[in-house]
Amino acid sequence: MSFYVSPLSDVESKTIILQILKKSVQLHKTAHYLVERCSLFPWLSSILSTYSSVLLRDEKKCFSTELAVVIEIVRVVISSNNIAEWLQSCALEQLMLLTSHLYKLLVSGKKLINENSAFKIIISTLKISQKRKIYQPHFTLSQEDLFQIYVAVSEDDIGRCANAKLALEAILLSGPSLDIFCMNQEKLSSFLIWATSIALNSNPRNAFQWEEAGLHVPLVSREASQEESFTSKLLRWLTASIIHGKLSRNTNSSTSKLSAQSNLKTLRSLMEYVAKEDKENNKRSCDLDEMLAAQVFYLQQSLGINCSVLASAVSALSLLLLSDDSKFTGSDFMRSFRTSVMTLCSKIRCPPELNPAWIWSFEEPWEDDSCQLTELARIDELRACQSLLLTLSNVLQRRPSKFQGLSLHLHDVDNSGVFNWETGILTSQLN
Repeated sequence: MSFYVSPLSDVESKTIILQILKKSVQLHKTAHYLVERCSLFPWLSSILSTYSSVLLRDEKKCFSTELAVVIEIVRVVISSNNIAEWLQSCALEQLMLLTSHLYKLLVSGKKLINENSAFKIIISTLKISQKRKIYQPHFTLSQEDLFQIYVAVSEDDIGRCANAKLALEAILLSGPSLDIFCMNQEKLSSFLIWATSIALNSNPRNAFQWEEAGLHVPLVSREASQEESFTSKLLRWLTASIIHGKLSRNTNSSTSKLSAQSNLKTLRSLMEYVAKEDKENNKRSCDLDEMLAAQVFYLQQSLGINCSVLASAVSALSLLLLSDDSKFTGSDFMRSFRTSVMTLCSKIRCPPELNPAWIWSFEEPWEDDSCQLTELARIDELRACQSLLLTLSNVLQRRPSKFQGLSLHLHDVDNSGVFNWETGILTSQLN
């Protein structure tokens, strides 16, 4: 390793040294020794840095073979659980620097490295980072970095791109985007359409097709398996981005401050707070709100009305479509409609994303064990969510005449299984 960087080392010697290291890391004890005692990752980072400057500047291909060997060494080393645990506790910064160099090569647009291997290393780094203590440094990607990953992959045909799902996983692992309302609407729309296509294609059994007649809410479907689908993960990411992004737009607010306030117990209190703040900080983009709402609604439909993300999805839709009080002033009907909507919101708890203890997890939804509701209370909340979702679907379609026909659709909510659930509870209590 020392000879590799000396002036006496030629190209052939460097190639042999990398091959020796590639063989060495196959032995677990040797790999562990090289990482802990010989600073293998900083050494590899310096090599990547050298390759990057040459390849990106002059587009020379003489280092392509060596670069592939370096990536393979990294991939093999971090696949060891013991080494991953050591990095997590002691030295993730070393891997973070190396991954940053890989990221630059990946998004350069010059196809210099194997995208599949590079994405796997980025994903491994992000997963190790998520397991670290909150006070330790973490590996993060900015919103612009995430968009560059999408651009690097989206140039290929979605149906043929084997790396698209890995790219989307890397983006979702990075956590919700707090600046989602600051993004260019055209870019954001393009990204969400791509992400939705990848998510639905990765779960063909859950794929949903729009009806020619318009929007339709599948009331009885559930997610196909116990394992959370990729579509559900994308919906969790998007709703969390909207909820946190909506609140972060108010300069005087923060998630922890909002959650600590005693009056923010229900979705109604949250809606009233956001409406007040929006009035004082009138910087909204209705087109962006409606585009995001349509995307949330589409993803929620693909999962079914009983999906585990329903409460967060309804909260995000409400913040996007119903938080502007000016839409409901004027006619007696609109004021009455606002009242009925807020009645439903008062039966729904604040979304879990507002809990100070909430953290993003790609693997599974975060569960709040601090407030356990009775089964009857859960039924009331689920009924309210389902009824409010039907209302929001009408709002999204911009067909005010359908507001008056909402009661005609409410009988469909019973078909979702809530009525049978409630009947079973009451029967068991009577017995």
